[in-house]
Amino acid sequence: IVLVGKTGSGKSSSGNTILGRECFSKAASPGSVTKICEKGEAQIGDRIISVIDTPGLFDTTMTRQTMKAEIVRCVKMSVPGPHVFLLVIRLGVRFTEEEKKTVEWIQENFGEAATRYTIILFTHADYLKGKPLDLYISESKELQALVRKCGNRYHPFNNEDMENRDQVTELLENIEIMVEVNGGQHYTNEIPRIVLLGKTGSGKTSAVEIILGQMRSDRKNTVTEACVAGKSMKIIDTPGLIDAPEKKMKDEIKKFVWMSAPGPHVFLLVIKLDTRLTNEEKNTERWILENIGERALHHTIVLFTHADCLRGKSLDEYIGERRFLQLLVVDCGGSFHSFNNRDRDNNNQVTELLEKIENIAEKNEW
Repeated sequence: IVLVGKTGSGKSSSGNTILGRECFSKAASPGSVTKICEKGEAQIGDRIISVIDTPGLFDTTMTRQTMKAEIVRCVKMSVPGPHVFLLVIRLGVRFTEEEKKTVEWIQENFGEAATRYTIILFTHADYLKGKPLDLYISESKELQALVRKCGNRYHPFNNEDMENRDQVTELLENIEIMVEVNGGQHYTNEIPRIVLLGKTGSGKTSAVEIILGQMRSDRKNTVTEACVAGKSMKIIDTPGLIDAPEKKMKDEIKKFVWMSAPGPHVFLLVIKLDTRLTNEEKNTERWILENIGERALHHTIVLFTHADCLRGKSLDEYIGERRFLQLLVVDCGGSFHSFNNRDRDNNNQVTELLEKIENIAEKNEW
């Protein structure tokens, strides 16, 4: 169970109520008490329940970078993956503009599908004073919209009544029903392992920076673990292997195989547009077959960089004019994508690539 919500919503108290003991710090203060992800466990009935408390959403004392680092930690702490995100909202206080955007925040930081695993937990249920929760929700269009986005799944909680275990039992039953609807599966968070291949100067390192959404301070560091669009991933940027001397190339292949153990989910074969293709690039397919193996082609997406050089021409048209590229794309299962290096703020090009990576990872288990 992963608890998310803005500062003061009652996340930590809810975690304590679920676990039946004081595990998470709570205090009446304007700032978020929880600054790092914390995990608590308890046996409830015949099972062990793990609860992860996260920092307050939109906590102004935390930088975006720090928050992203905590999200990566949260994902790792919930291995093999969360069964539910409890979006904690306090009853009896103004529903803020920030809270209206919480679903988008969850999707941005944990992935689009995370809402299928989300239940809204309304705290301070004693505020209702006998009024049905359904009626309370119906009085606010914004709340109704939020509830709809979360599949109309919600539950009331009174953290002042920790002894009332019925509310916890009912919550766990609601979670079980949702998990069954999701095929009995947890929300997957296996870290995709992505290896970039290409000749020197093809734009591999720039492609990594576009995916990350930031310049890398240490370009010599070939392995980057990051959270992109809510997904943790490991990106391995190889030196120009395709045009490297044989000994160096074989040493580097051993290195990236070790770094991506048990194996890469996807190879991004980076080719720069609008430059003359070298003999090494024209023999890329043979190079992959000889040095990595035939199965690697099934895990390969051809990533064309500097798409701004197309000047209005479609990428399909560009590929169609070059027999070698046509054959290469076909042998890679038709998987290709382009990056416009001059438009680094275009998140759509990254989102679309991540969707293609996910499709390949699901289709071809390594």
